[in-house]
Amino acid sequence: MTAERFDFFMLCPNVWWGGAQIATFRVAQWFARQQIPVKIVVSRIDGKLPFSAPSDVLVDLKVPTVKIKGKPIAMLLALTSVGYLARYLLQTRPLAVIGSGYDGWAALLGAQLAKDLTYSAFWEQAHITARCVYASSIQEHLTPLIAQFYRMASIIASCSQSVADDLIRFLRLPQEKVHIIHNPIAPAHL
Repeated sequence: MTAERFDFFMLCPNVWWGGAQIATFRVAQWFARQQIPVKIVVSRIDGKLPFSAPSDVLVDLKVPTVKIKGKPIAMLLALTSVGYLARYLLQTRPLAVIGSGYDGWAALLGAQLAKDLTYSAFWEQAHITARCVYASSIQEHLTPLIAQFYRMASIIASCSQSVADDLIRFLRLPQEKVHIIHNPIAPAHL
């Protein structure tokens, strides 16, 4: 077991690349600069990635997926990724797996299947209540069920006090389980 390695999980980051993925990647970069072993695990790579990572840091699980108009369906890719991720985690046994959004849900389920991980961390970047209100009709029905995954996490981080309060109120989580980690800013942007 590599006790100090952290794995950051992302779903198809060259297709979905938003705030959660940017924050996750920046934190992974910071870990690497601190000489903390880190892997960026992606469900699949379809084309050019929006970031560069050394080949020994990037892990492509090559998860097959269903596509519509050339884009993978996020919910199906997340569900399909769970088994692939669990197998990878059992083989490599990192200290923790960290994910956000759909990525985080898949990471939590993969960690549950792998069972012997020390930590599974979920880093929430949006209000869960907004997801329920503005979700597509399929996700709207699944979101209350998926929200239970948050309870599986060893640690839940949120990007702001407002998001933390929303998680605590909506999921009835103990306040001490939810921590605030503001999104990092790249030094070039300071």
